[in-house]
Amino acid sequence: MRAKCGRRIEAKRGELSADPRRARWGGLALICIAGLTSIFAAACSPAPDERPTPVILIAIDTLRADRLGLFGCELDTSPELDAFGAGATVFEAHVTQVNSTFPSMTSILTGVSPRTHGNYAAIPVEGMLAEGSSADLPSLAERLSAAGYHTTAVWSHPLWTGDFWRARSRAAVRRGFQHEASIPEHYSPAERVARDGFVETNTRVFQALERWSQEDADKPLMLWAHYFDPHTPYAPPAAERDLFLQHHLDAAGRPGAYGDLVQRAPDQRTDWIRSRLDPRRRQDLKLANGRALYDAEVRAVDRGLGQLFAHLKQLDLYDRALIAVFADHGENLENPAHSADWIAFSHERLFEGVLRIPLILKLPQQREGRRISALSQNLDLVPTVLDVLGLDGDARIEGRSLLPLVRGQREPLHDFVFSEASGFEELSVRTEELKYIEPGEDADPLLFDWRRDLSEETDLFEQAGDDLRDSLAAELAAYRVNDRWRLRIDPSFPGERIEFQLDLAQGTLVEVEGPGTLSNSEHSYHWSGEVPAAGVEFLLVPRLRETQLNWRFARLGASAVQPGPNWPERIHIGQRPLGRSTAIPVWHASSLPAPAKPLLSVSAQESQIQLLSSGPAGLALRFELRFEEPGYGRVFKVLDAPDFSSQLFEEHGGGGARLRLSAESGADPSAAVLDVAPDAPWLLLARADGEWLPAQQINWFGKAIDTSQQQFVFPFPRRDARITGAALAAPRERRSGGIDLWLETGGGGVEIDGELVDPALADELRSLGYVK
Repeated sequence: MRAKCGRRIEAKRGELSADPRRARWGGLALICIAGLTSIFAAACSPAPDERPTPVILIAIDTLRADRLGLFGCELDTSPELDAFGAGATVFEAHVTQVNSTFPSMTSILTGVSPRTHGNYAAIPVEGMLAEGSSADLPSLAERLSAAGYHTTAVWSHPLWTGDFWRARSRAAVRRGFQHEASIPEHYSPAERVARDGFVETNTRVFQALERWSQEDADKPLMLWAHYFDPHTPYAPPAAERDLFLQHHLDAAGRPGAYGDLVQRAPDQRTDWIRSRLDPRRRQDLKLANGRALYDAEVRAVDRGLGQLFAHLKQLDLYDRALIAVFADHGENLENPAHSADWIAFSHERLFEGVLRIPLILKLPQQREGRRISALSQNLDLVPTVLDVLGLDGDARIEGRSLLPLVRGQREPLHDFVFSEASGFEELSVRTEELKYIEPGEDADPLLFDWRRDLSEETDLFEQAGDDLRDSLAAELAAYRVNDRWRLRIDPSFPGERIEFQLDLAQGTLVEVEGPGTLSNSEHSYHWSGEVPAAGVEFLLVPRLRETQLNWRFARLGASAVQPGPNWPERIHIGQRPLGRSTAIPVWHASSLPAPAKPLLSVSAQESQIQLLSSGPAGLALRFELRFEEPGYGRVFKVLDAPDFSSQLFEEHGGGGARLRLSAESGADPSAAVLDVAPDAPWLLLARADGEWLPAQQINWFGKAIDTSQQQFVFPFPRRDARITGAALAAPRERRSGGIDLWLETGGGGVEIDGELVDPALADELRSLGYVK
């Protein structure tokens, strides 16, 4: 059962039509204009004094619009924001560009979409900070700093500490802030999670305001205040914790569970539900408890904002400031049984609970409220602030100022608003009436009347006309940007000759640039020749994202019996040497005998694989085996591995299709004996202290490795975030003899895999739901 917030904003409507123009914006009442003339004079006239306008930007992480009273929630979740909105402009149809924090915040502070700035990872770990075409685009803080503002930011994300940020100083969300405050980095991950609530955030905000008033009050203020309360894990203060629990239990038909739940802390309730109840009763109770805790978090952060507003009034900032309250994205609170492929209390997918977020904008001296039902988006915040302040914009900014709507313009600013899912193929386009979603290559599109069907229970795709469906699909096709692989080869000596080939397991190359040759099937690209002194560059754009990429490099003139270049150090994936990347090497045995003292020996007897590793004591050894084509019946079985810890992973429905063995090398060799499915080709990735084992020190079935060439595989790079994330970071400089391969991505992104992340950071990512 869904617990809905009740009131709906009604508007005059056009009919669903095969005419896309009519379906997009026919007949809508764009602005609630009662009393507009009188309140516009009060809201938009110059301030009585000549002081520059303070700018207060309040970002509330993971806040759905429909959980606030001023957006229709029947519960008393937001008395302070409701009062604030009564004297401000409420944008009723406001949406986010992307469903995760880091890309959304980057879009908010730059005014450009994720497909432009390229930062799709929810948390920029493991080289996931992209520097695409927006690297030189000033952030809002940089623009205001250049205009003479004192710019200060307060962050409450448990990961975004000073230590975390120091390695990511180029991030647009950081550029331009003269002062920053975050949760102190010396706290443990668990302590930082416990300190992400509004109490600690307000302490840092008030300290930032004090610093400005004492040290820099002659400059106008820009304050960015980021609150994290509604984000998982939900742990509201005791004062709010169970305010809404009985309501949600009643709605779920489980009223009697109140007494059992209130006596348990939030982090203990899920385990109790799982251990004490039969499966048929668990889901409804888990949903009711989670919704109640989420609403309690909203009420808590609302209390904190009330304190902030009071403090701003004491400092004579509130009335004369431009104040914006908004979110980076929302949260799924619905029953997953009513939809496909999402997780409750996450922000996966592109349904309304995630995309529809609040924007409440108070102009200087505004005291009377108004409501605007026209489409708006987070990209509009930067141009709106610049417009209010009378500062020049930038043609590269993709958003539009919302002031024309505030001033009474009846025509919509946006014909279309696009949103993306950071970890999936999913894209959506929204018109004034309809939302069209393309979930990916293996799923049917969805079409919803988002104004009438707030819960998106009725898919209109089949009943819509071909012209309408084709028109919306064409808009998404034009918006979607394919992943673009760039390759640059520089010679290591004059006259060096190199051969390079890319093969796609599926699909074709839709665009290529460079001196090479595209095969007739368009799934293979080849080049060989002398590398010019200035280097040679290639652009390769595959049609499909989720296709295996097979790369091969060789130095012409070398042979299997001659030492070749140190490929794993020469080739860089993004900013990471190939040998320390997560691409899978493809080794070929040479005609030479195996080295006398190998680090790794691989042999086989029938269906058994034998691994024997010997090396310096203390090496962190990790072997990963996976099948080229996972399938049922293809499994790895550990027969004997006394020195290794082992983990089996399911992959694409293939049972134990991936096996990880870990150990620390000692005085004696580490051995493992495995059983594999017969006639099932498999791949082995071997690492020592995070690097590929040197090919020259491997005994591969009694032979040495051919070092004259290097092949490696990206197995579905969009599904393997370790690869995609590292490849997003373009190389910073040219290197003599370097071979650089990097990814320019758009219309899709990455998830986070904790395999190569520091264990402490991985634990914290897991606690916040970023690593499953």
